Amino acid sequence: MKRTYTDPEFFLVGMQRSGTTLLQTIIDASGRMELTDECWWLPSMNEGKKLYTAYFTRGNDAGWDDAVRVMHRELLKKEGRFGLQTIGCQNAAHAAYLHSLYPEAKFVHIIRDPRDTLISTLRTGIFSSPMAFRTAYAALTRFYEDSNAPHHILRYEDLTTRPVETLQSLCEFLDVDYTDDMLTPLARRISHNVSPALDLADLNARDIKPDRSVTERWRRQLPTLDLLDLNELFPIIDELGYPVYKDRKVRLRINGNGRGAQLLGARLHLSDETVIHEGDVLIDLASVGALGIRFPEADGPRSIRLEGYGEFEQAPNDEHLYLYRFDRMEKDVRFDYPSWNGLLEARPDLADMRLALYSAGGATKAFLKEFHARGLGERFAFAAILDKGAAGTLDGIPIIKTEDADLSEYDLILITSFSYYSEISKDLEARGLRRFADFTAVMFPNQELVRWW
Repeated sequence: MKRTYTDPEFFLVGMQRSGTTLLQTIIDASGRMELTDECWWLPSMNEGKKLYTAYFTRGNDAGWDDAVRVMHRELLKKEGRFGLQTIGCQNAAHAAYLHSLYPEAKFVHIIRDPRDTLISTLRTGIFSSPMAFRTAYAALTRFYEDSNAPHHILRYEDLTTRPVETLQSLCEFLDVDYTDDMLTPLARRISHNVSPALDLADLNARDIKPDRSVTERWRRQLPTLDLLDLNELFPIIDELGYPVYKDRKVRLRINGNGRGAQLLGARLHLSDETVIHEGDVLIDLASVGALGIRFPEADGPRSIRLEGYGEFEQAPNDEHLYLYRFDRMEKDVRFDYPSWNGLLEARPDLADMRLALYSAGGATKAFLKEFHARGLGERFAFAAILDKGAAGTLDGIPIIKTEDADLSEYDLILITSFSYYSEISKDLEARGLRRFADFTAVMFPNQELVRWW
């Protein structure tokens, strides 16, 4: 007899590396409900609907929606209570469509401090840019306001530091009984986690003492220049209730030529203006952790002090930019995740190195686009682009087949392709190169991304 599969009763939404895999494992451990794996195909399915209604049904989409429900049941083959995992910036745009298919289903939205999310995405290569985060957050916020769909917002920070109360609240929303078995995944390393939130021995003894170091890692580890870039998310991070630095009428003292300098992470007091001059300036802080002042000319040493806070320092590899960081990073942090800004901090002599890029595909094109948008071509140059098959030039840089290249000619090889990073790393290591010392992955936090789907 043919089995009858059920429709999803709830959806898990959230950005990549915000704790979705951990929450999936916790829900599955309850024994009362379960989550599907990530449904990456939802955007394609919704695009298919547009084509179907435009070319075949003259706007009547009822048949498509019925077919999608059947397809969900056949693809997922779930019985009982289950949820559909629809994480990612692309899936966020399709929440309204899912709600139209399953109007009784609930939404569980897990959020995490975007600064910690950035560290995790850079370290694992499962990446979403600040622009993508802002777009997805805006889409979900509008959806909740317009639809009145039942939704429950859960913080990763609460899940890892106040797990019992947080999970009890989640279970109440989903109308299931809480069980202590749901705590077990918190004592395991899941999905590239650096360390678990709970100690297994303590958990077995029912002595729950969360490790708070799993949160706010950005304070200790996020490169200052990456933190400066994230100031564009200040309104969202502030709205979500995460700690930011906002202070009105702070005195900034600039000794030295400061004509026409650009203020980053703050603005003039009671103004939207961000261009400042030398002397004493009153500013209003609006920063997620770092301030910057970019001078149009590099004409001699400057002394810059934020009264009540401290001194600015010149940025690595950039004599035009001065930085102030509110929280100092840990000493000797190794930036073993692919951030150009982290690379600058870890390799102060980067401008003097002979650099090569690996792969001549879309990822390198996206990297070079952002590279030139930031005006970095004046200070850094790439001797070659290495590729297994391509030849010719890209952006004026010669493309050399990897098998023909003398890799010892390059001080550092920068791999731009996340999809093939593991494969490329193995090839380079087989040729005697060392990860992080001789090659590393690299990208900008807000560059355009090329995804295989």
